[in-house]
Amino acid sequence: MEKRIPRGGRQSLLGPKSSIKESTRSLLDAEFARYLAHGGFLHAINDMAVDDSILPSTFATYGDWIRGDMLKRGETGALPAGSPHCRRHAIWDAGDLECALEGSLYRPSDNRRRLRYFLLASMDAVFVQSALLEDKLTAAPRKARRVMFADPFILHAINSWLRPDPDPFRNRLGPLLDDPVWFGKVAEACTVTHVRRLHPTFYIKAEGEVDIAYVEGKRFHPIEVKWTQQLRPKDLRQIAKYRNGRIWARSWDTEEISGIPVDPLALALYRLGNAARV
Repeated sequence: MEKRIPRGGRQSLLGPKSSIKESTRSLLDAEFARYLAHGGFLHAINDMAVDDSILPSTFATYGDWIRGDMLKRGETGALPAGSPHCRRHAIWDAGDLECALEGSLYRPSDNRRRLRYFLLASMDAVFVQSALLEDKLTAAPRKARRVMFADPFILHAINSWLRPDPDPFRNRLGPLLDDPVWFGKVAEACTVTHVRRLHPTFYIKAEGEVDIAYVEGKRFHPIEVKWTQQLRPKDLRQIAKYRNGRIWARSWDTEEISGIPVDPLALALYRLGNAARV
């Protein structure tokens, strides 16, 4: 059975970071890591609660959902003419997978990807993140856009579908999240797509980049997501320009870097969601 944060622990998560017990910190981080596997999908949660794994049939269910909807739309002309519908890569090729895995940029003029990502975004399978026009608090229409999976388990289901394996949990999902670099990429995409459930969410592209700029009221809040243990000031040049900038990081011990406040990523997401419920 999965452990749960006790009621008292939930209350402590809203107080000063220094007051949070080590056991509560570890549990919150562990639950965040599990979320990066099951993505909040009920079937996947139940699988992990029973066997600490996810059944191949669960991966197939969600992969088939993406495939079915895309083929249905393709049959009405939504996919490029001449697409070989019988092939997996008619719907989503390896390049698309890598783009969404890495939160890669693409230009609005890239019609093939734009159409495909528009359809996938309409299904809530991916999130297309525009750059922010800071003076207008709206999307910058001519700047490149980032694409990322809307949920970690959608990533795992698509990866399993494109690269079939009899045990996708052990041989696809496990190695991906065991790799610190890829874990960080999935964590960053998860953070972006979590924030966008609560607020209009963009990224900043100027002299440098900022991962998240969410709009609340008449101002935006810039957030840099850093999963590496070592945070270097030179990587924070752009966010350092904003007085209300924050870093959401892996570490619980770092208070600030170059004057920028640092929050543990899992704690920051918990508090953001809690504030939205109030």
